[in-house]
Amino acid sequence: MKTIHVVAAVIQNGELTFATERGYGPWKDYWEFPGGKIEPGETPEEALRREIREELNTEISVGEKLTTVEYDYPEFHLIMDCYAASVVHGSLELMEHEAAKWLRKDELDSVRWLPADLEVIELLKGRETAPAMIFDTHAHYDDPAFDEDRDKVIRALPESGVGLVLIPGCNLETSYQAVALADRYPHVYAAIGCHPQDAHTFAPSDIDEYRKLAAHPKVVAVGEIGLDYYWEQNPPKEVQQDVFRQLMALAEELALPVIIHNRDAHQDSLEIVNEFPKVSGVFHCFSGSPEYAKILLKLGWYLGFDGPITFKNAKKNVETVRIAPLDRIVIETDSPYMSPEPLRGRRNDSRNLKYIVEKLAEIKDVPVEEAIRATTENGRRLFGITDGMREKA
Repeated sequence: MKTIHVVAAVIQNGELTFATERGYGPWKDYWEFPGGKIEPGETPEEALRREIREELNTEISVGEKLTTVEYDYPEFHLIMDCYAASVVHGSLELMEHEAAKWLRKDELDSVRWLPADLEVIELLKGRETAPAMIFDTHAHYDDPAFDEDRDKVIRALPESGVGLVLIPGCNLETSYQAVALADRYPHVYAAIGCHPQDAHTFAPSDIDEYRKLAAHPKVVAVGEIGLDYYWEQNPPKEVQQDVFRQLMALAEELALPVIIHNRDAHQDSLEIVNEFPKVSGVFHCFSGSPEYAKILLKLGWYLGFDGPITFKNAKKNVETVRIAPLDRIVIETDSPYMSPEPLRGRRNDSRNLKYIVEKLAEIKDVPVEEAIRATTENGRRLFGITDGMREKA
């Protein structure tokens, strides 16, 4: 049974609607689970707990003081001027009814609040957290390029604004290495998998080894898996596809998301992931067209973007970022490869994410801090990372 955090609740025409921290953005996109009923004598919090338990087999947690608002559509009779208040991605935000938009902390003085609203604002100011840190959702710190300074680089990441790192495995050996690094550093997580270029190393008995590795509490995905038809010396397509299917099946069995490598194999990759409708995840280092991106987004996939979006000739990548919703984007370095401008040709590491997130913010026309918060939250949500380990299904 999972736990979700409810940040606000509304009673509309006798029905209960609530918002969770998973939502982010305009009012219309924020609310979830409409239609819940409040029984006589129940508080909104009691009703939320009962409805969620009955309908979703899920427990909820509620903030210190759940902000509720009663109104009668279409008159919008308000008990409070403030629709709802919450700490979202570490920043205080409020829904102001006349503007019908979320207000950030630095905008609060522009609104004349009622005394009840001010009480809620002061309460929530005490719940603010530090600014969100960047999540590098794909970095190969097991690579020999880091043999001389691996520990120094990884330990320095939080001081550089990188709060989380996910290391994918490319074969059984590197999957063990990824798990060992995740075990050593609190801000590092691991994925286990077999890269298509290493598909020829995959043995039938490896599935049992991957399954054992996946039991580690900091293994949050199956990956890096997929297809790569770019290099002629890569394993035959049939071998790549067989390994891909076996690891997709393992992800389905373990209820884990996947990290997909897809290079010059768009149609076959799409056909295979469609064979596993219960499995989702991210197409890392996305290189497809905006049209291909739309297909994946419709199917519920995330898109991973890295250094190439900063390249001067990256017109297709930029257009794809532009059409992709911000809540479906994660950022990555693919270290030690794919260094962004202005560092092309040098060894890459997670500290260079700042160039990628700045470019992302520019393309999406949002503040850099918002891009950081959103992509970090997306990565946490995708890989099930809370303040502790992954929430195992």
